[in-house]
Amino acid sequence: MTAILPDVYERMKSALRRPEMGGILGADSFGTVSEFYPDTTGSTIANQYTPDYATLNRVIAQWFQRGIYFAGFVHSHPKEYTALSCADLEYARKIKAVNHMESVLMLLYIPETNRFYEYLI
Repeated sequence: MTAILPDVYERMKSALRRPEMGGILGADSFGTVSEFYPDTTGSTIANQYTPDYATLNRVIAQWFQRGIYFAGFVHSHPKEYTALSCADLEYARKIKAVNHMESVLMLLYIPETNRFYEYLI
């Protein structure tokens, strides 16, 4: 299981109040997830969250200057869906390839049950 600071969990819970919301995760040099940026400008249509790539890439660049590395994504699902969708998996694979990452952290949060599910792709 990935080390995630407690305040990061609390910020994610506060920001992801309904299904199909998301954000990015940043880790320090030890691999501990220490940053969360909520994607408040991403779009949600029906049952699909689409990130605001331009804004998130700017945040990732700012983090990098501070020694924080992009670790992955978190997004919320309805309580019936505690696994990554096919689209989520494809997205994770693309992120890994484009960023030359060994793995990418994909967290799911279910607001109705207040539970996180961790996937390392």
